[in-house]
Amino acid sequence: MHLDGSHTLNAPAEAVWEMIMDPEVLAKVTPGVKTLEALGDDKYKATSHIMMGAVNGLFDGEM
Repeated sequence: MHLDGSHTLNAPAEAVWEMIMDPEVLAKVTPGVKTLEALGDDKYKATSHIMMGAVNGLFDGEM
């Protein structure tokens, strides 16, 4: 994944990191992600709404 840009948050780094590591919060701020469920250490199940040309639907995957 490649991300560009920056945004300054008015919060301590520790609080921001905790939010980023929370699957429920991460699902809310990631475009297309409907659910993100922790399956174990460093393993998640995601449901995403994806639109690519004529393909449009909900897809499940693990990462």
